[in-house]
Formats: sequence, structure tokens, C-alpha cells
Amino acid sequence: MSRCVASYNARIYKDEASVANGLGAYKAHHPAALVRALTHEVADLRTLRDKLSHESASTPRGTRGKHDITTGLGLIAIAYEALALDIKNSSATRPVDQSKVLAAIKTDKKGRDELTAGLKLLG
Repeated sequence: MSRCVASYNARIYKDEASVANGLGAYKAHHPAALVRALTHEVADLRTLRDKLSHESASTPRGTRGKHDITTGLGLIAIAYEALALDIKNSSATRPVDQSKVLAAIKTDKKGRDELTAGLKLLG
């Protein structure tokens, strides 16, 4: 299970960098780059979540860690997908509502907390 997570580390770091670059483009009124980066990261997060869900844990602690990781990945993917949809539906004259951005940030943080807890359990 740890190998599966490790195999996606580089891909997820690259996706996070693309999202950061997309934020810069969004601020320059080019939302397509951010939507593309978020959509790509959602796909990678869901792929990793699906691969982990088929892995078996050898200990109860590993089972709990796997559950936390898959839950966290799912929450982050949901937050990014909702944000990408909101950005896609917005325009230059009508930016994304701040409450939607804050909701996505809150869900992302909850997912990251779950992910971190799961990774600590796997050790």
C-alpha cells in the first residue's frame, strides 16, 4: 500500500504545481489553465484512491490508515471538482462566489487532514 502511494507522489506534486500555475493564470483572466489543472488532478487523485481501495491492509492500523487516505483523497477530489466547475461557469464580469471558494477550501483542508492522519498510521 505504501508503494502505491509513493508511486503517485511525483505525479501529485506535479499536479499541485500545475494548479499553482493555473491560479496565476486565473488571476490574469485565463481560467482555462486552472480548470485544466484541477480536472487533471481530480483524475489522478481518483485513480490513486481507486487503486488503494483494491489494496489489502495487513493490520487493523493499516486498514484505518487506508480508510483515512481514501477518504481524504476523495474529499480533495470533490473540492477540486466543485471549484473547477464553479470557475468554468464563471466569467470575467462574474467571478466565482467567495462562499464557494471558501467551501472548497474547507473541504480540501478536511481531506488533507484525513490524508495526513492516514499516512501517519501507515508510518
